[in-house]
Amino acid sequence: MKHELETPTQAKSEPTQLHLMWAAHCLGQANEMFLSKQMQSDQEYVRAWAIQLALEDKKVEPETLALMEKLAQDDKSPVVRLYLASALQRMPIEQRWTIAQRLAQHSEDAKDHNLPLMVWYGVEPLVAADADRALAMFVPAKLEKVAHFVVRRAAADPKLHAALVKALADPKSFGSLGWMLEVSANALADQRNLKMPPGWAALYPTFDLASDSKVHENARKLALAFGDPSALPGLRRTLADAKADPVARGQALDALVRAKDAETVPILRAQLDDNAMRGAAIRALGTYDDVAGAKAILERFPKFSADEKRDALNTLSSRTR
Repeated sequence: MKHELETPTQAKSEPTQLHLMWAAHCLGQANEMFLSKQMQSDQEYVRAWAIQLALEDKKVEPETLALMEKLAQDDKSPVVRLYLASALQRMPIEQRWTIAQRLAQHSEDAKDHNLPLMVWYGVEPLVAADADRALAMFVPAKLEKVAHFVVRRAAADPKLHAALVKALADPKSFGSLGWMLEVSANALADQRNLKMPPGWAALYPTFDLASDSKVHENARKLALAFGDPSALPGLRRTLADAKADPVARGQALDALVRAKDAETVPILRAQLDDNAMRGAAIRALGTYDDVAGAKAILERFPKFSADEKRDALNTLSSRTR
């Protein structure tokens, strides 16, 4: 029996190799050295199951860890890579980094239904443990889902915003700024009363140099979420510009109202004479305690459409004076 347990990789068929390895495991003979040897089998499921069995006690010795890191980089089998990704969740945080990084560089797995998500499940705790390291390591990942999820996780936690800003400012992230800002803006959309992270005030003006309008738009969303007042003047100009895109003007209005920008009030009154923005302006004035705005609505009330009159009544009835 001892001879068989030590040499299952010499068996001709994969099922036989698996049966011998499972038998060794059941008999308590599948030690670290034994399983490391099976990870070097020429059969993919033998290598995969050796990984699974090695992590049953949720720890591996340095020699086995080094072998798994090599498999994460070089193994051609998606089955083995899937088992490695699954193993991440059973490994101590400090042992996950290299395996996770190498798995995330397999572009051939990007469209796989399971691998990107399994890698992410193993990576997620790393973001909270060391956001700076995780962002630097996984933003360039070939598995797009993993890269996006890492940025989204950092944006979702106010404690990690400083690391996120640092990553956005990193010259190595320049080619990824578009999607990083979009993912961050979406993650921050429902957050309120955030503190401006260190470095943001200096970083925000640099986005004006980008030629991509999406970069400007999403950077502005982050600025508003962070309570950065430097984003407000541009929004006011967009709202007041009758020649600007109505959608952009509406987005500017919404952002200014959410920011409770007092300087927007006179601009809102002026929009009562603008067919494109009148309804939104009437509704927005309901969020401000502005006597002049109420008077302006009453003066124009007879000329309003039925919908505008309904909005005007709602706005006026919501006021205390």
